[in-house]
Amino acid sequence: MNSLVPAVDEQSKAQTYYKPEETPVTEAAKASYFGRVFLDWAVFPITQTEKLEEDFKGYLVRFQDLRFEYPERRGSGTLGGWVLVAPNLQVQEEGPNSRKPPIDSNP
Repeated sequence: MNSLVPAVDEQSKAQTYYKPEETPVTEAAKASYFGRVFLDWAVFPITQTEKLEEDFKGYLVRFQDLRFEYPERRGSGTLGGWVLVAPNLQVQEEGPNSRKPPIDSNP
C-alpha cells in the first residue's frame, strides 16, 4: 500500500478470499492434531479442499494463514499444512507444507 496515492492496490494484485463452507471433511481435518494446532496458532485461517480420485481416494485439505499470503508468493505454500481425509472421514496423514503430501496433487 502506498499512502501517497488514493489507490490501495495500484497493481491489481489483490485477491478476495471467501470463507469456505464447513463440511464433514473440513471438520474432520480441523479435528486432526495438525488442524487443532494450526487453528490455535493462526489468526486468519482458511482451508481449501480437493477431492482426490487417483491413487488415494479421499480428500486433501490444505490449511493456510492469510497473514502470510503475499501476492508475489502465491502458491509457494508458506506457513500452512495439509491433512489427508479418507472417504469414511478418518484422517490418514497430516503435515506442514515443508513436507509434501504423499500423493500427486497440484495446489
